[in-house]
Amino acid sequence: MFVSGSDKIRPESTGVIFQISSVLQQEKGTSLKIIDHTDDDGDTETNLKLSKERAEAIKMP
Repeated sequence: MFVSGSDKIRPESTGVIFQISSVLQQEKGTSLKIIDHTDDDGDTETNLKLSKERAEAIKMP
């Protein structure tokens, strides 16, 4: 879904994200919690920051 080590969404993943968004917009009153994870490369602080940035990148305005 993401470019390795980045919060940039791969172009091939955007279609799935938009499909999910479309379904959720039709379901009024539905809430969604977005979380993300990283692998264990790098230090914990960097990975936590990247996880949060990835979750934010998925949010639709």
